[in-house]
Amino acid sequence: MRNRGFTLIELLVTFAIISVIAGIMMSVLLNLKARSDKTYALTQIAVTQANITKKIESDLRSYKLTSITNCGVGCYNMTYNTLGTKQLLLTPASNKIAYGTYTKILPTGAVLGSAITITTSYTTGISSGNNSILKISVSITNTYNDQSFNILVIYQYVDTDLTLTL
Repeated sequence: MRNRGFTLIELLVTFAIISVIAGIMMSVLLNLKARSDKTYALTQIAVTQANITKKIESDLRSYKLTSITNCGVGCYNMTYNTLGTKQLLLTPASNKIAYGTYTKILPTGAVLGSAITITTSYTTGISSGNNSILKISVSITNTYNDQSFNILVIYQYVDTDLTLTL
């Protein structure tokens, strides 16, 4: 009986098949990683949007807002009666947003607007009680699917209770 090993051709064919399968697997893994990174970024943007909105709304519900003053481009100081002043600040160059002590750098793929839009409107026909509406808006989008994650807070107040320096 002869003891024969594999021929060179058989070894080369086996190596080629294994290489093709490994290449396909690496391509699939890289594609899955890219999808995972996009999903992570979108989740982080949504969480940041929700946290900032929740913090502002919580302060507006718990404390009386007495003034809003402009402190520069993308910056407003919001003063509450017993809480003190909290700053809402956007830094688009570093993709950072802050409200009070909460600061978050948005992930790659997020585009932070450069301005905070604050508008007010007076509700006619209401002589007492909450007769004015304050709207605070910050633009946050992403480059993956152009979905908007804008921060939007609407607050109803008595027009004589709030001083605005916009």
